[in-house]
Amino acid sequence: MTLNDDVLSIRLKQRIKPEPFDRPAACWLGKDNIRGEIMDVLTVIFRTSGCFWGKQGGCTMCGYVYDSAAGEPTVDDLMSQLENALLRAEKKERFMVKIFTSGSFLDEKEISREAREKILGRLAADERVACILAETRPEFVTDENAADCARLAAGKPMEFAYGLETTSDRIRLASINKGFSFAQFRKACGTARSHGLFNKGYLMLKPPFLSEKEAMDDILRSIDEAEPYVETISVNLCNVQSGTYVERLWERGEFRPPWLWTIVEILKKAKTKHPGLYLMSDPVGAGAKRGPRNCRLCSHDVADMLRDFSVTQDITVLDRIDCDCRKLWEKELLLDDMTFGSPILDRWPGNDQPFRQHILWKTDHPGKQDILKILKNGFSRVTFLRKNRPVSDLFFLFFTERISVFFTQGLSVFSHKASVFFHTRPQCFFTQGLSVFSHKASVFFHTKDFSVFHTKGFSIRVSVFFSHERSPCFSHMTNLRTASAATRITENRIRAISAPP
Repeated sequence: MTLNDDVLSIRLKQRIKPEPFDRPAACWLGKDNIRGEIMDVLTVIFRTSGCFWGKQGGCTMCGYVYDSAAGEPTVDDLMSQLENALLRAEKKERFMVKIFTSGSFLDEKEISREAREKILGRLAADERVACILAETRPEFVTDENAADCARLAAGKPMEFAYGLETTSDRIRLASINKGFSFAQFRKACGTARSHGLFNKGYLMLKPPFLSEKEAMDDILRSIDEAEPYVETISVNLCNVQSGTYVERLWERGEFRPPWLWTIVEILKKAKTKHPGLYLMSDPVGAGAKRGPRNCRLCSHDVADMLRDFSVTQDITVLDRIDCDCRKLWEKELLLDDMTFGSPILDRWPGNDQPFRQHILWKTDHPGKQDILKILKNGFSRVTFLRKNRPVSDLFFLFFTERISVFFTQGLSVFSHKASVFFHTRPQCFFTQGLSVFSHKASVFFHTKDFSVFHTKGFSIRVSVFFSHERSPCFSHMTNLRTASAATRITENRIRAISAPP
């Protein structure tokens, strides 16, 4: 079964609720920076017959396909939707109109040529409409369609927007299931520009199967590679929409929406590198359990900060807010690859209370049971006291259903001093001064299948050795072996734990 088959099987279980054909799926007013001018914006999502790609399966994160009509809206229905939406802007003297559908504005099976001509003609005739944006898939951008749109806009600036998501064809195929290539996007942008139209690209931060760090690197690379073809890039943060493949992963505890700190860092780096490129991000659902978020204290404020940056393009805005949870985000960037796909949680499994800040704990010999008890009661930091004097601190880093991670100072765990302690089916320790098999180990990684040590001061000076029984990728090794080949084979698996976080 392919990824598209999985997505389609979920789609077929959903039902589209019957809605009036003369009302848009949604419309709202906002503000945007349109190539240097801050302007009111009317966004209209037309209720159409639906995205052709979504009907075949479609994108893993997209629930907009369920905004489509239960039948085939007529040209008159679509014009009524536009008129109803324009009522929202009746008090505005000058504004931009953004046209979205559940699929593509240029797909004639969704928006007929007659409807397209009437919609654009109506907007061109309205003196209050300063410019127009229409979203489409790149395969529908032909010379004929682009020329028609330029003509119908009657001299008003018009922009095509594309859900590119990433410049990586591999991620777009295996993670998003988008159904077109970066080459098609580049061709569409070139065609639009040849007819005097502008281009805008939408990127997707953290689609399924990417860690937080991989997602951040992918967006930064995508901005660099897409920048020559567009005037504006908007970064959408993946959220959990109903009836999607992403929702199924999320319900299984296999997906967490991105951190807001990630997009803050992306916008800082990208705007510094590309000062002339208009960058924006509107984090839909920020702070909600299905949406992108930091901690509960700062999520909404950071989301407002991102919206302010999108309008002003002032990079100093992004330094307006700081929060203690940023340190946790930084640790996740380093350690997320070690969570085996299980998303980082903000509470202990089975405990509905979020983590609180700090607790003092009196004990002579803190151990594993003390740690588990503290976490289950919802504390993220503990200071251990001996004779009413602090002797060690333990800071919660993160935990998932499968992994618990602690940062400790001066704490004896399992009879050694640990800087980082992981507890999971594989047990991982970053240690200082630990004697394991009569040598000092910097990293200890132990599973049923193999054990890995990054060592210092061992008598035969090995960097890595393995104790193996069943793991297929090490089938040529038995018991304890040391070899340069072993290091090469496991380089990717141990790089995240081969140095202190």
